[in-house]
Amino acid sequence: RSNTARFHINVPLRARVELKLFNIAGDLVRSKNFGEREATTSSNFCTTDGPTCVLEWDWDLKNDNGRKVAPGTYFFLVREESSQGEAVIRQQVKKLLIP
Repeated sequence: RSNTARFHINVPLRARVELKLFNIAGDLVRSKNFGEREATTSSNFCTTDGPTCVLEWDWDLKNDNGRKVAPGTYFFLVREESSQGEAVIRQQVKKLLIP
């Protein structure tokens, strides 16, 4: 069993970014606020083919209380809220399996 799970989050515009992880019962397991992120190609985590940044985060498989989570199915919500120009909120929900 791996000790981490790596997340790659696309940030297509300047935005406040947060990630929330839920277990199969819908309980909040872990939350991570990345703060404001720029959509720029000057970062090491940005693609070279356009103004989309990829934010990387390694989750240590611990909940917000510091305890290891059980193997199973989890869902994560990524929310990006633009911080310039027109108000844009982008949310994605995906499934994550921890063996």
